[in-house]
Amino acid sequence: MKKILFLPGFFATGSCPMARALKEAFEETAVVLTPDLPLHPKEALKEIRFIIDREQPDLLLGNSCGSFLAQKMMMDFSAKEERFFQHFKGGKYKFIHSAFDSETQERMVVYQALYGDQAYWVRPENMFFGKVTRDGRTFNRFTEIDK
Repeated sequence: MKKILFLPGFFATGSCPMARALKEAFEETAVVLTPDLPLHPKEALKEIRFIIDREQPDLLLGNSCGSFLAQKMMMDFSAKEERFFQHFKGGKYKFIHSAFDSETQERMVVYQALYGDQAYWVRPENMFFGKVTRDGRTFNRFTEIDK
């Protein structure tokens, strides 16, 4: 059965009239997930990422602020099949997947070296996509590149 993730608007809950209507309309054909989300957008996006990683929905819908959050999530989930990055020291890597640390629930990135023994590595997501300062210059730790 298909899964639909519905993101309610500001001050609405996962049991708002629109959520109930969607559940009723798709009762026979899809599971409609209707979570209660935090009000602060950063916290809401964090919760939505967690739900998407766990539930793997087929469709993402939003109402009011929920539609803004859905669009933001789609911008974060690139349509590219494969993504490649270059480390600031020069090494090239293939992005494999996002994951969670089993102890801390911190989001991690699994990536593979495209040189040497092509080892797999894991690094906190905020560090992977973060900035580095060296010799007074600040730049991306990893920069997305074409293969």
